[in-house]
Amino acid sequence: MPRTSIHRIGDLLANAHLLVGEEAVLVDTGWPGRRDAVAKGLRRAGLRPSDISRIVLTHHHPDHAGNAAALKSEAGAMILAHPADAPFIEGKERPPAGSDFSRAGRMLSRFPRPVLKCSAYPAAAVDGFLEDGSEVEGLPGTLVMHVPGHTPGSVCLHNPGEGWLLAGDAVSHMLGKLWLPTLSFSWDLEGVLDGVRRIISTEVREIHFGHGPPLRGDDACDRLSSFLKKRSRMCLS
Repeated sequence: MPRTSIHRIGDLLANAHLLVGEEAVLVDTGWPGRRDAVAKGLRRAGLRPSDISRIVLTHHHPDHAGNAAALKSEAGAMILAHPADAPFIEGKERPPAGSDFSRAGRMLSRFPRPVLKCSAYPAAAVDGFLEDGSEVEGLPGTLVMHVPGHTPGSVCLHNPGEGWLLAGDAVSHMLGKLWLPTLSFSWDLEGVLDGVRRIISTEVREIHFGHGPPLRGDDACDRLSSFLKKRSRMCLS
């Protein structure tokens, strides 16, 4: 069976990824209003939005779900998300404006109206749920990893046979450094740290991120482990 091809669409202020296995699956959709940038990225991979069978959302934040409704309408694709984040994507529940364990998050929570106005995007119906350990249809061998922390329904995609993982915002890789997700917009600090630990436990050789370029090599998880040891001491001190 051919290896899954992974195409990064990185001109969205957050990454989307096109995964091509038995079917073409788009993971995340960028900020609202950036549909054309997604379409351009698909064209670079030789595809059109109509070639997409499914749209996987790693979590509900606007830089990842912002164009889901527009692309679903154009492509006729199914949207898949974890059930804990689905109400926010569908506009049935209002997301929190900020975290309660971060000073900046508590400040944001005092002004929910402007925060939520800036982060609003068109609601999109979720057609199927991503459950921990389930295989993503159209991507043989690619499994859902539920990592609640950044949001209650944050997920990674992990292909153990091919040795890669798509981390969403569970961890980022920007400016040559690894970063935890923005804690002021995260849901649970210990969940964030546990999510990174779970990624490390996979021992994958290739990690793709919602922000920044991929990390490749036999030492990818070792680098992540060294980062987490330093960062967790700062977070929990």
